[in-house]
Amino acid sequence: MFTEYFRKRLEINKHTQWATDLSEDKVEALFWMSCEFGHCGNNLLEVIEKHFKEATIPRPACARAFIALKTIHSIVNGEDVDCSAVKKQIHETHGHTWEN
Repeated sequence: MFTEYFRKRLEINKHTQWATDLSEDKVEALFWMSCEFGHCGNNLLEVIEKHFKEATIPRPACARAFIALKTIHSIVNGEDVDCSAVKKQIHETHGHTWEN
């Protein structure tokens, strides 16, 4: 489904290896669910942000998940998303609190 060049890029990154051999059905489902979240996720994002400090999972992990959800939401809603900037945000969450 992907070009050989793109497949190699996916294979060498630990965060994208899982996607290397996705079937068309799985890609379609992933896009569909991303769209559902993108169009309906505002309320969920607000709840997560409001209750972040009460989370029982480690803050960096919660912050990374929140960034991931916000990024999916942004992409589906037509906002420009720079992969490098998102990666930087994720890396900066290690050892930082929500407010940082």
